[in-house]
Amino acid sequence: MNASAGRLTQNVVLAVVATTVASATALAAVAPRFLLLDPAMLPAAMWHGLAVAGVSLAVSVLLIWLQMRRLRFALRALGLGARWVEPEELEELDRTPWRVTMTALATTGVAILSTLLPPLRPAGFDLDSSVSLALLSITIGATASLPLYVYVRGRVARAVQLAPDESVRELMVRVERSHLPALRVSRRTRLAVLAPVGLVGIGIALLAHAHVLAFEARGRLATAVAMAQGALEQVPGPVPDAGEQDAAIAAAAHGLSVRLSPNAAPFHLERQISGRVIVTMPLDVGHATISFDGTTMIALSAGGIAVALIALLIAAALGGAAGRSLADDLAHATRQVRLLGTEEVLRGAPQIARPARYQAVAGLGEAIERLAERFRLFAETQEQAIAAREAAQRMRGLLFAAVSHDLKSPLNSVLGFADLIDARKLSSEQRESLEVIRHRGAELLTLIQTILDAARVEAGQLVLDRSPVAVDTVVFDAVSSAREMSARGAVPVVVDLDPGLPEVEADVSRLVEALAALIRHALKTSPSGEVLVTADLGPGGREVIIGIDAPSRMMPAASLARLLLPGGENTLPRELGGLALGLSLAHSLLVLHGGDVEVSDSPRGVLLRARIPARLQPA
Repeated sequence: MNASAGRLTQNVVLAVVATTVASATALAAVAPRFLLLDPAMLPAAMWHGLAVAGVSLAVSVLLIWLQMRRLRFALRALGLGARWVEPEELEELDRTPWRVTMTALATTGVAILSTLLPPLRPAGFDLDSSVSLALLSITIGATASLPLYVYVRGRVARAVQLAPDESVRELMVRVERSHLPALRVSRRTRLAVLAPVGLVGIGIALLAHAHVLAFEARGRLATAVAMAQGALEQVPGPVPDAGEQDAAIAAAAHGLSVRLSPNAAPFHLERQISGRVIVTMPLDVGHATISFDGTTMIALSAGGIAVALIALLIAAALGGAAGRSLADDLAHATRQVRLLGTEEVLRGAPQIARPARYQAVAGLGEAIERLAERFRLFAETQEQAIAAREAAQRMRGLLFAAVSHDLKSPLNSVLGFADLIDARKLSSEQRESLEVIRHRGAELLTLIQTILDAARVEAGQLVLDRSPVAVDTVVFDAVSSAREMSARGAVPVVVDLDPGLPEVEADVSRLVEALAALIRHALKTSPSGEVLVTADLGPGGREVIIGIDAPSRMMPAASLARLLLPGGENTLPRELGGLALGLSLAHSLLVLHGGDVEVSDSPRGVLLRARIPARLQPA
């Protein structure tokens, strides 16, 4: 199975885990300095953050794994190279990056917002500090979701590239009908503009708010300590505690609650979840407990929210305008490509999508133009190659025809002279030598005739003289011709014909020539055993199948099939002589008769099956 599809689920889950770990690490590194947190609150906040991140990661991985599980059959089909994948499954796979990113971001956001509730709030954090920390956490999570989306999109694209062309074409037709491409381009461009504006705005607001909040908190704490030291300390005189109650009442008017105790106590600072700060201040006599609100500011003011919304609206408008113009450029480029035909490419200079307002579209147009130019060069080269091949075939046919005629006349004279000598009284040695001359001469004459017929087939000048003929007549004539051309000691031929075979409409001499070439190959490549020739009626009764089963392993079926094609590669062993041209001619003659020949391996060796259309009897 291809790794791009087979391991997509594992890669997506690992990417989510890596993104969550990286976000948590970045938050732990920047939050103390960015939000100016009290060092005493950091250990509890760290452990609390790890717990929230762990729960959020577990839920995200579970939800994303369930989403990817629905695509397991499509991914398996893509990995195994299936010839068809449903377009609906490809469309669901294409939506995976957005769904994975939104699932991870939503799960993280819910987990972070849950920490604003008092039972889940970190120890020592009031609502204002918790809101600031939550906003910073969501900002870092949203920032990390961008590379997560890019990574998952790249992995999904590699998997979609494995889809069959027909499935992708069907998907593109459906997507185009729904007008989704333009909408997606516009939305993604708007999001690309909104994301940095929103993240930068939130970051600046948090930084400013953290510094103002820290400044106010330090000021209120310094005020409480100064009041305790200056107004609540006993003074020498007849009434040491004079004025303490008045100071407490005045402090209460400014939000400071004072309680005096005669017992001694060390200095202690406590921050409650409600936002109250309790300071225990030792005095010369006893101690004072002062409680007050840590800050009077709110994390999100109406003015800040209004400014943020205005900035986001402006960014959304600009992003939408840019997205629409980009979609228009892409649509124009798509129309130009579709209008581009083969003739335009061959003429050159297709001029795709010029001028373009965006560098990406311009680059796409230039790439298409370069591809069109290469295609034009390839097409011209292919045309030249086809013309050269046709010319070479014509020249070869003319050469074969001319040379064959020049060779055929003297060879007929030699064979005729051999027949005259055979009429005389000869010794056994002389007669044996004469038989060799006649046999080899007949082989050479057959080869020359084969060359002439092959040249006629290539030139389209071979005309068949069709007439009804019985199958057994053709088969026995072909076996007899092949036996005459075979050397002495050749393996026997066994003929098994089904009774009642219909006649075939054929040129008897040409059909016998084709079958004889196939049988002659079987005889020459079979060192032992017997060649079995069968004839039966094919399925439907519309064709006669003549099988030639040879007990030979000298030539595999795949190599023999290439030899049957015109111009096939001549891979025959040297001792098999010029059988390649005869096999190719046999295939061409059968095709001219409306039939064909197939080659397959059999338990005995190699099986050749010649198919010939049966002659339909009139009703």
